[in-house]
Amino acid sequence: MGLGKTLSEIEHVGPDEMAGWMAFWQLEPWGCPAEDHRAELGLNLLYAINSKANAKIPLFIDRDPEGRVKFDPTPEQLDDSIMDFFLGKTIKLEPDDNAHPPTL
Repeated sequence: MGLGKTLSEIEHVGPDEMAGWMAFWQLEPWGCPAEDHRAELGLNLLYAINSKANAKIPLFIDRDPEGRVKFDPTPEQLDDSIMDFFLGKTIKLEPDDNAHPPTL
């Protein structure tokens, strides 16, 4: 678990803070998705600058390498999801057969 601290600093972390870091690690073991997205944008830019014109940019960061999350919503489901968002409805994180698409 990377806390951005030295081992001597970690020895002085209180139990409440450590519990918080452990809970965060259980939710996001690879870190925040926004940080991955920022890093990937930089990699995409560097690749595009140093490659031939119209070259296909590879996928540098894959948060779901096993392809567990598969969801291809219909246009109607997307419209419903957008309306639900603006109406303040609860957002589901995992799709089921009769549900709206997940929105993050």
